[in-house]
Amino acid sequence: MQDTFTGATAVSGCIFRGQRQRLLKKNSFICGGYQKRTTDCTCHHIREQVLDQIVLENLKAATAFARDNPEEFYAMAAKNGEVEARRLCINAEREERADHCKNKTA
Repeated sequence: MQDTFTGATAVSGCIFRGQRQRLLKKNSFICGGYQKRTTDCTCHHIREQVLDQIVLENLKAATAFARDNPEEFYAMAAKNGEVEARRLCINAEREERADHCKNKTA
């Protein structure tokens, strides 16, 4: 079974993502840095069950923060939304320029 974890989770400085691997009849994810050879990591993995628990704990912490600090949470979310919107605009402009250049040479 192959699957892609739709997101990335930092654990001990490593980001786990990529293809799900079968290990001892349990699903696990290999370190993305090792898999792509972008870091000096050795081959290591995290079990899907452990990754699920980490994501759940982070989600609980985020929702508790939002519940206890709604104004601050809203401000942070709005700022992150603006940053993401800018990133999407920049990427769209790059794609548009690339398409324009392709059409000019064709």
